[in-house]
Amino acid sequence: MEAAIKEVFCLFDQDADGFINGAEMPICIRALGVNPSDDEMNKIMQGKEELNFNFEAFRELVTPLVQGKDIRQSLLNAFKPFDRDGNGTINVGELKHVMLNLSEMKSQVDNLVQEIDPDGKKIVPYEQIVNVLLGA
Repeated sequence: MEAAIKEVFCLFDQDADGFINGAEMPICIRALGVNPSDDEMNKIMQGKEELNFNFEAFRELVTPLVQGKDIRQSLLNAFKPFDRDGNGTINVGELKHVMLNLSEMKSQVDNLVQEIDPDGKKIVPYEQIVNVLLGA
């Protein structure tokens, strides 16, 4: 779980300054496979939207949310909508497009794409992506 939390933090720390903007926290929380309702997310983030979170503060906030959750299965489920053929694979270009539209994190997305698709095959099993995210 620690590896997944760290990976998500690094992915969203766009300028590598060691902080994530509070406005990005809902996306980060959902990237960890936690899908609270809008009301639940508002309660989680109440009074924190304007803050910047370092890794320790981020970990303290998200650990109780992911505790007891099967993060691996949650992440696999998060990729299923992109699996058009139902064969466990995802188009890397489509994944990159979605990630870039969520945030302006081009260098982090490029690094992740290079790690999950080093051969440039363009289609990878999303289980492979989850393994990279979880440090497995």
